[in-house]
This record gives sequence, structure tokens and C-alpha cells, in this order.
Amino acid sequence: MTDSEDDQYCGVLDMDQKIPPSPGHSSEGEMDKQADEEVRDILSKWKKSKRPGSAVSVKGKPVEKKSKIESVDAEDDDVNEWTVEDVQKWLNVKGFKEECELFRAENICGKALRAIERADLKEMGVKTMGRRILLIDEIQALLGSSCNHTATESDHSFSKPMDRLLTHSEKKKLTMEDKGIYNTKKKMIISEVCKEWPEDKETPWFGKNTTDTGKLVAFVDRLQSDEQFTYKKYGLGRNAIKEMVLTHMRERRRAQKDAKLHESSASPAGSTSTVSTDDSSSNNGSPPGLFDKKRMAYVSYFNPELTQASCDCIVLVALDKPSISNVQRSKDLEKLKKLFGLSLLRGKDKNIYQGNCQCSYPTCLRRS
Repeated sequence: MTDSEDDQYCGVLDMDQKIPPSPGHSSEGEMDKQADEEVRDILSKWKKSKRPGSAVSVKGKPVEKKSKIESVDAEDDDVNEWTVEDVQKWLNVKGFKEECELFRAENICGKALRAIERADLKEMGVKTMGRRILLIDEIQALLGSSCNHTATESDHSFSKPMDRLLTHSEKKKLTMEDKGIYNTKKKMIISEVCKEWPEDKETPWFGKNTTDTGKLVAFVDRLQSDEQFTYKKYGLGRNAIKEMVLTHMRERRRAQKDAKLHESSASPAGSTSTVSTDDSSSNNGSPPGLFDKKRMAYVSYFNPELTQASCDCIVLVALDKPSISNVQRSKDLEKLKKLFGLSLLRGKDKNIYQGNCQCSYPTCLRRS
């Protein structure tokens, strides 16, 4: 309760105030009864005045009626119940007025807002990387605040049954044991995805091919019926598995597109030919797969002579950080990316590069 609320409460319930007796009621018991009823009436009005949108006045002072825009908050409302208009108002409050029309055009309601990802924002037309990052951070903060913050145990935050991947904020609330189980099961799911759809094969487009779509449904059914791949206590069920498959395929298509761009850019003939010879000998003459093609491109693309200490110094000076451990990818490296015109390596791209170079960039940066 704030200071202003304390003052209001004290003004409403001034216990030193003398309540005059009603005419015709002189007994002390009747006076106490009347006082109790008056206090209950005042308390009832005061509680109503605390509710968003109420305009009940207390002691002659009208309480300002909050607009619906100000009252749209994940702590008061279930995000799943939000309409398209509620999402619009939330965007306005958070300073994303330019994106309102984009969300309206796609009919983004509360449920859709929960499932939205950064790649989806790009497809919707949110052009700049900075706006996409800020918007995703706000959405994750919103979904995180919708959990029960008053609970002392992490399980209380997940009391409602759900079937989706946890947000970053939600994963922070897991115990170390639960987080380990959750991440292990996700890795097992991705491993099954790679077995079902090998990386050296064409990446499927499930929406355009009924055969691929049927294969996806059968794959999800198989995994969700096996307890070793599910963790329904924290939402890792059928929908979450399907979401992981679709996200993995989007990332794979992005990696394939990047690999083609790197191949098309002319590399120094000497380094490329040397690597090609090494690859052909290691693969026993077999045609290079996507992994090998990307590794070949990275040899000439990076500067392997840059030492770990040099990388750390560049990052720390550019970001004005005391230690490399203080550098955060989502907040700090995006700034560095814009400053030097760099791109960020992720997931398998990062592993390929680190395995290819003896001393890699600690922050996984590459020159554009």
C-alpha cells in the first residue's frame, strides 16, 4: 500500500472521530451497532474504489477512473483472454504504436501473443532488429509477470496446465534439477528431429506438402506419447514438441540460406582449395554435406589469428564492461553488432566455427 493510499485509508477510518448518536437511540449498544454498520459501509465503498475502472467517491473525493489502456496488465488479466483490441492497447502503453496496425492486420489476440517469436515479427513487417528485440523482451516480461509472483515455490507459478515452451522468464523460476530435466528432454527431441529429417536432406515445408504434414503429425504423436520426451509438469507436451520442430526447421532454412550466400561470395582460392582437399580426404570422396560446406566457408570468413585475449579486449572496450562475464548476448552484443556491422553466430553455426578455428571469438561474432 502506498503513502497516498495510507492517507486515504486513515481519512476514511478515523478512529478518533466521534460518531453522534441517532435520535431515539440512546443506549450504548445501539450506538456501537450503528458505528459498526457505518464503518462496514465506508469500507465497502473504499474497496470498490480500489478496483480498476471504478469511480466511487470516498469522503466526497472522487476516485479517478482508470482508462482500460492503463488497466491492461498481465497481473490483473489472463493474457489468454485478451482480445485483439486489448493487445492493441497494451502495445500503445508500451510505446509500440507503429506496430499496432501490423498486429491488427494479423489479428493477434492474447493467445497468439503468447506464441509469437522474433522470426514472426520479421514476417509481420517489423523491419528493424532493434524493435524486434525490444518487442520480444516486452512480451516475455509480460508473460513472466502473469505468473504468480507471491508463490514461494516454483511449482506454484505453473499451477495451470499448459502445453507450450516456457519463456525465458519462466525458465528462471525452475529449480536447477527441473531446469536440467527440461533442457535434457528438449535436446532429446531435437536429436529425434535430426534423425527423422537429416540435415543433408531437403528441409520440409509442412504447410505446402500434405505428405510432410502427415509425417510431422505422426512424429509429434510418437514423441508426445513417450514420457522420456515430455515434461507436462512444465508444458513440454504435444504443442511444445510441434513448436520445437517448426522452429528448428526455420533455423535450418536460415542456415542453408546463409551457407549459399557464403558460397556465392568469392573466397581466396588458396584457402578454399586447401580446405576442399582436406575435406575430400576426410570424407573419402563423398560429396560434402551442408555441415562441410559451411565449415569450408567459415575458414576464409573468419580471422582465426585473433586471440581470445584480443577478442575480450575489443568487446570490453567497445561495451565499457569490467569483465567478459558481464557481457550479455541479448542486451550487449546486439549493440556491438550494430556498432561494428557484425552478425551473431547461433547454435550449430557457433559450434561449427569453434570446431574449425583453434581460437574462436568468445562472443561468437563474425564480420558482415
